[in-house]
Amino acid sequence: MTTVKTKLKPCPFCGAPAKVIPYVDDTLYWITCAGDWDKCPSGNVTSKQCNTIEEAAKNWNIRKRRKKKNDKS
Repeated sequence: MTTVKTKLKPCPFCGAPAKVIPYVDDTLYWITCAGDWDKCPSGNVTSKQCNTIEEAAKNWNIRKRRKKKNDKS
């Protein structure tokens, strides 16, 4: 079983939990939405493939702040 120390944020599109997907020989990892892909607005959102589970978790947990129309920052 693949475990991750970093708490994974839920899917940014549907709020479903996230899960770790290991490559066949456990050399690459990525995180994906564990919800029903047919119901998730993203279709199939994943992190980028990473060499470690923790790196994939950090990549998944990134949430970019969206600027509002009148936001000058």
